[in-house]
Amino acid sequence: MMMAQYNQSALLQTLRAYQQQLETTIQQVEQADWRSLEQRLTATHEARSAFL
Repeated sequence: MMMAQYNQSALLQTLRAYQQQLETTIQQVEQADWRSLEQRLTATHEARSAFL
């Protein structure tokens, strides 16, 4: 809770960026853009390993 209170601006910025990523993913699914979706998921999978 303290993070949200004392870092509201950064939290909102991060949440908005996440929201945009979700919107893009939703659009790819709705448009059956499987190639782009696969590329996005592959890139995020590869990036995730750097944080684990």
